[in-house]
Amino acid sequence: MKANNMMEINNKIEIYTKNRELAKSIVQDMDEEGIYIAIATPILNGISYPLTTGDTITCNYNDGKGNIYNFQAKVKGRKFDNIAMIILERESELKKVQRRDYVRIPFMNKVKYLPIDKYNESMLRDIENCDYREGQTLDLSGGGIRIKVKESLNLGQLVMLNTKINNEDILALGKIVRDESQNKNEHIYGVKFKYIDAKVRESIIQFIFQNMRKQMKTK
Repeated sequence: MKANNMMEINNKIEIYTKNRELAKSIVQDMDEEGIYIAIATPILNGISYPLTTGDTITCNYNDGKGNIYNFQAKVKGRKFDNIAMIILERESELKKVQRRDYVRIPFMNKVKYLPIDKYNESMLRDIENCDYREGQTLDLSGGGIRIKVKESLNLGQLVMLNTKINNEDILALGKIVRDESQNKNEHIYGVKFKYIDAKVRESIIQFIFQNMRKQMKTK
C-alpha cells in the first residue's frame, strides 16, 4: 500500500458501526505517511462507541473542503495523551466518495436476487425468467443497497438484483462487500453496485433526494 499524507490532524472521521450507523470522531495524531492514525474515541448518539483491538473497520475521512474519502483500517490499540485515543492502521488507499453515491436512506421493500458466478447483460434483462430468490431491502444509495435474506452468502459473491422504486424496475448487478449478519436465520449484506444502467442510477439518486426533501419538510 502506498503512503498517503493527505490526511490532516483535527479533521473529522467517521466509523461505520456493525449496523451501518456512523460514529463520529476526530483525527488527533498520525505518522508522516498517514498509515498509523490516532483518533478520539468515536461517539454514536452521544455515547462512546467501543472498538476492539483487531477489528477491521470502514472509515470516512472528511478533508474539510467538502470531500469525503473512504478507507479500511484495523484497530491496533489505545494510547492516552491528555485524552484517550484509538490507534488505527490504514489498510487501503483513500478512495474519494462521490457525494451523490454516498447519501443513503432507509428503504424497506421486496427484492429479488440471484447469486451468480459470471455475468452477462442478457442475464440482467432476463431476471424475471431466472430462478430468483426473495429478500428484503433495508437501505439504498446511488452506489449500493443493503439486503436481508435467509441464506448465507460469501463476501465477493456476485448477485443479480431486482427491486422497484415508484413502480419502476431497478435492475443491477451487485457484489457483496459487507456481512452484517448477527444470527443464522437472518443474513444482512451490504451490496455494491457493479453494473447498473446510468439512467437507473439517476432514478435512484432522484428518489433518494426526493425522500430527503420530504423528511426535511416534516421536521
